[in-house]
Amino acid sequence: LIEPNYAQVMLGALSDRLVIESLVSGENQLSAIELKQAATEFEPREHKLYQVNQGIAIIPVVGTLTHKYGHLDPYSGMTGYDGIQRKLAEAINDSDIQGILLDINSPGGSVSGCFDLADLIYQARQYKPIWALVDEQACSAAYALASAANEIILPRTGMVGSIGVLLAHTDQSELLAKEGINVTLIHAGAHKADGNPFEPLPNNVKADLQSEINDIYGLFIETVSRHRQLDTEAIKNTEAKVFTGQAAIDVGLADRVLPAHQVLPTFIQTLNSSTTLRTVMTATHE
Repeated sequence: LIEPNYAQVMLGALSDRLVIESLVSGENQLSAIELKQAATEFEPREHKLYQVNQGIAIIPVVGTLTHKYGHLDPYSGMTGYDGIQRKLAEAINDSDIQGILLDINSPGGSVSGCFDLADLIYQARQYKPIWALVDEQACSAAYALASAANEIILPRTGMVGSIGVLLAHTDQSELLAKEGINVTLIHAGAHKADGNPFEPLPNNVKADLQSEINDIYGLFIETVSRHRQLDTEAIKNTEAKVFTGQAAIDVGLADRVLPAHQVLPTFIQTLNSSTTLRTVMTATHE
C-alpha cells in the first residue's frame, strides 16, 4: 500500500538492484533512465517540529515544565522549556505559519527558564498572533507562559492562576535519630549546607530563602502585569488562587470561555478575517 508517485521514486532508486528496465503505470511507461531521474529529483516533504492546521502551528505545553529537558515533545509527563522555545522560534520564521496556538495542560513547574521563555513568547507576538488554549489547566509557571499570549481561552472547567512561588524543605533529623543515624556535614563556606535535610531549618536560612521566594514572586507578578495589563496589587490580591472558567475572566486572567474543540476553528476564522481585511484595505489604498 503506497502512493503511486512515491512508488515510482522508490523503484527508480532501486532500479539497478532490481534490474528494472521500465515501469508501466496506467497508460504511461517510464524507462529505467526516467525512473532514475525521478528518484534523483525527489525532494522529501519538509518535516516540521509541530503540528500544523491551516497555517496555525500547534505547540503542546503539557505536564510538569522543566528547564533543558532535551526533548522536543512532551515526554513522561514533562515538557521542556527548551523544546517549546525551539518550536516557537521555528514557527516565527516559518512562512507557512500565520499564527501559533499554545495547547496547554500543565500545573506548572520549574522557575529556571520560565520567565525567559515567557519574555520570548511576549516578544513573538509582534511577529505572529499567539493564542493560549487552556485545556484544562495553566497554573503557576504554565500561566506565566499563557499570560504572554495575545489571547487566553479556556473551557468552562479550565483552570488558570496560582500566581505564586513554592519551595519545600524536608527536615529528616527526627526520622534519622529514630533510626540511629547521625549525619555529619563537613563543608567550607558558611552557607554551603544551607537547607540540608539532616537538621531543622535555621531561622536565618529560612529568612534568606523567603527573601529569594519574594523576589521571584515579584518577578512573576510584574510579568503577568505586563502581559495582561493588570494592576500589580490586583494580581497580589489573588493570593495565588486558582480560578475556573468565567471566574478567570472576571479577574482578568483569561479572555474567553469556549469548548476546547472550538478554539482552533475560531483562531483560523479570525486569521482569515484579518487577512481579508488587510487585503481590502491594501486594495482601497491603491
